[in-house]
Amino acid sequence: MVPILLVLIAVGGAPWGLFVSAVAGIGAYEFYDMARARGFKPQAIAGILTSFCFCVAVTFRVPNLAFGVLVFGAFVIMTLELMRGDPKGAIENLGASFAGIIYVGVLLSHAILIRQFHGNNKLGIFFIIVALAGSFLCDTGAYFVGRAYGKRKLIPKISPGKTVEGTIGGIITGILAVCVTKGIADIFMTTGFGWSKAALLGIGITIGGIIGDLIESMLKRDAGVKDSGKIVPGHGGILDRLDSLLWAIPVTYYFAAWAVK
Repeated sequence: MVPILLVLIAVGGAPWGLFVSAVAGIGAYEFYDMARARGFKPQAIAGILTSFCFCVAVTFRVPNLAFGVLVFGAFVIMTLELMRGDPKGAIENLGASFAGIIYVGVLLSHAILIRQFHGNNKLGIFFIIVALAGSFLCDTGAYFVGRAYGKRKLIPKISPGKTVEGTIGGIITGILAVCVTKGIADIFMTTGFGWSKAALLGIGITIGGIIGDLIESMLKRDAGVKDSGKIVPGHGGILDRLDSLLWAIPVTYYFAAWAVK
């Protein structure tokens, strides 16, 4: 899977965008499954299609169409809810339907925007890799530091295995990962920002990733499920693999938009 992912990142364009769109559709499906486990009745098919089509529109750089997809999707979802003919639970159902689109489709679309960044192929690849590296090394550092030194629970009711010490360790390793990735990239290209901003990006990616991980844990606990899905053998669902990246990637995109002119 990793080699395929790296090839898609390198190729970019439509193959990368359509891959992210498909992942968004699967992720939305898993989100609505959790919502149903919680007792809600989201308009799952409309939400999945809206998430997928929104990312496709972003892929082909048609902002008006992307916005139109969201508006039309909202219209369809609300109309379908109206057609149920029963107002009981309408707010919860609509909230779950829209939350899936925003949480999965809109957030993941930033992976497409990053790869397209300024039309610069090298910068697009760099920022995708730096988000992946920072997020992955943060998770890894948090795990090992937490096992070795963790004593104080972070938010025990949501994620009993996470500790304050592990979180601090994860932030440090994530920052180091971002700085090392920048240092390597600087040999081959101009990244467009200095070391202080690299450290700031590392802080943003790690904090975004940690919060994303905790949000996913919160949703699963509320739904009473262990994993978001079963599509990744032995590792749960798509959202279980992407929980940190769902927020780390938008943080990276908006940092890039601010730091690189």
